[in-house]
Parts: sequence; structure tokens; C-alpha cells
Amino acid sequence: RHHKYNNASSSTYKANGKPFRIYYGTGNVFGYLSQDSVSVAGIKVRNQTFGEALHESSDFAQVVPDGLLGMGFSSISVAKQPTVFDNMVYQRVVPAPVFSFYLNR
Repeated sequence: RHHKYNNASSSTYKANGKPFRIYYGTGNVFGYLSQDSVSVAGIKVRNQTFGEALHESSDFAQVVPDGLLGMGFSSISVAKQPTVFDNMVYQRVVPAPVFSFYLNR
């Protein structure tokens, strides 16, 4: 089931309003920055700044993600904000500043 973020449903949402646009190899997304609590695999991150998309290019119509989660360095992010993982470390909700992926075909 596809979930869509709705800031009106959140008691911890804070509007930022700064516009953003991200260009990917196959499309782009634009919207504005927002702040809210975010949970990943049961780990809650408070006051996370993120891009709340208003428009996704048609390239994204072929996939139905719940969202996009950047895992790059915050220094190369469009908004120059701490990433979700950075904030997990800063808020001490993970035991070490390490994460990994398991890719299976």
C-alpha cells in the first residue's frame, strides 16, 4: 500500500517554506522544505528537515514510492541540512555512526 505524507495530520509538523528542486539522472522533484518527526525502521528522528514534494516529473510515474530518502552526505544535499542518518547520530538513537544496505536479487 502506498502511503502519502500529509502535514495536516501531524502534530509535530513545522513549516519551513524554503523552496527546493532536485535533479536526478532521470527526472526532477520540486517543492518546499518542511520539518517533522520521521521514523525509519522503528527509529524516530525529531525535527528532521526534509523536502516536501509538490511535483515529481513523469519519470516517477512508473514507480510508486512512499518517498525518497537521501543517504548521501549533508554537505552535498540540495538544502545543506543534516540527513536523517546524521540526526539519528546527533540525537543518539543509533548505537554507532554506521549503516549498511543488503541488496538481494
